[in-house]
Amino acid sequence: MRYEDQVCVICRSCLGLIDHDAANQVQHYLDHDEYEMAFEGLVWELIMKNVTPPSFDFVVWETLANDMGLMENSIFDDDFWNKFQEWGRQRIDPTDQ
Repeated sequence: MRYEDQVCVICRSCLGLIDHDAANQVQHYLDHDEYEMAFEGLVWELIMKNVTPPSFDFVVWETLANDMGLMENSIFDDDFWNKFQEWGRQRIDPTDQ
């Protein structure tokens, strides 16, 4: 599956976990093929709400983010990768703080 398709599936499955305005923003990015912005925006919202999607697989999300270049070139926050790593790893092992 192409990363663009994966981003669409992940984002659309998580829209109900974030507030209405944020969900509209993520959908707007998807509608305009701004997959990196959609994914990073979604992750930020999940981090701020401290929410874990039901079928969350950090390895898949991490690979996807890396494939999109978010490890080195985030859109909204230069420290996205570090915060994403911390949030994601805590979902794998909640004792890893």
